[in-house]
Amino acid sequence: KEPNEKIFFVSQGNPNPFMDRTLIEYNLPKNCNVNISIYNTLGARVKTLLNERRNAGTHTITWNGNDERGNKLPSGFYFLKLEAEEYKGTRKLLLIR
Repeated sequence: KEPNEKIFFVSQGNPNPFMDRTLIEYNLPKNCNVNISIYNTLGARVKTLLNERRNAGTHTITWNGNDERGNKLPSGFYFLKLEAEEYKGTRKLLLIR
């Protein structure tokens, strides 16, 4: 099945829950600046996965459950937030150590 390049989407993470890493797929309807960050349940940003311009189309990014300093984060729920100009999406991820 061909993705519809006119639709914005952010996947739930595969796998989710995850132990070592999860793969997030997203589709951009147009070229735009993209920020993908991970937040804990208190709303604090713990990791920025991407902050740059991306072309329209489908992309993937992996998160290994580590924070900005490379430290392993504890088990729990985290929120992936993707902002790409007017497009926004949030997904809940469950990390199990």
